[in-house]
Amino acid sequence: MNCAKVHRYLTLYLDSELSPETTYEITHHLERCEDCRGRMEGELRFEETFRKIVSKGNAAGNLAWDRAWAKTFGWRRRRVVIGLAAAASLALVAGALVMFVPHRETDLALAMLKSHEQYLAGAMGPAVETDDPDRLTNYFSGKFSFAPSLGRPPGDVKLLGGRCCYLDRSPCAYLMAHAGNTAVSFFLADASQLSAFPEAAGKMKEGVFRCRAGPFHVLAFRDGNRLVGAIGELSAKHLESVTRALVGTK
Repeated sequence: MNCAKVHRYLTLYLDSELSPETTYEITHHLERCEDCRGRMEGELRFEETFRKIVSKGNAAGNLAWDRAWAKTFGWRRRRVVIGLAAAASLALVAGALVMFVPHRETDLALAMLKSHEQYLAGAMGPAVETDDPDRLTNYFSGKFSFAPSLGRPPGDVKLLGGRCCYLDRSPCAYLMAHAGNTAVSFFLADASQLSAFPEAAGKMKEGVFRCRAGPFHVLAFRDGNRLVGAIGELSAKHLESVTRALVGTK
């Protein structure tokens, strides 16, 4: 059981709705993985905070609240939260959301994670091995509707090469590099492909989208007619600066 699967099943795990075998695998993983354990604790704090917000100062309604919680805050917990937010104090709810909602990978982040894990496992390598961004630009030229021009990577980044691949079913240019001793994956796709990832598209309306996927930071943003994505075990700030330098944005 890897981190991505644990994150996907965590809600069902907390609601005791998984098979005994899957429950055992997740429990075993949580014992060893600090990141996933922290995510689970965040989910539990999130629920407890909403319980306190909505039931505070209304002792007569606590019993009804507990019954409603037990019946509805299972697999529908995320839908219920929307209703609770409308009923509670907006200021309190907004503060609780900022503090306690754990970062969650989106559809686009999961697609990048899949390719990055294949890269780390040696199951997918560059079709063109080079540290020359101009050579990679020439390799990608004509294969996509967007301009694949690349900038110069910063000094701590060594470009290893690239290949054409897919994020889910969306064609993209895939760049592989090392930042120090850390493997980093970069993706360039036509911005119109963002429609294939509605979760990420909704979050990207505010600019750069960042989240975690297992031990990795993930970011994605639009750059003209390009969709740019990156994933690696770097700090969020470092990952963004490296990405902007490599793909030629400011």
